[in-house]
Amino acid sequence: MEKDFIAKRYSDIRLAHHISARALSFELGQSSQYINQIECGRKLPSLEGLLNFCDYFNITPNDFFNSEITY
Repeated sequence: MEKDFIAKRYSDIRLAHHISARALSFELGQSSQYINQIECGRKLPSLEGLLNFCDYFNITPNDFFNSEITY
């Protein structure tokens, strides 16, 4: 999996749920720039961060990485 895939996936899922990057960062208990940094490719989420993201949107990690599922 490429870093760009993860960044785009975060953005696509977040936008499909109509939540700002800043609001989602706070919802996940992170700094205000956390999601923005992932979506811009400046950082990768930790495994715990990815699992928290998936839990928040009620998707499985398998769904997150399944490129056949679109958001």
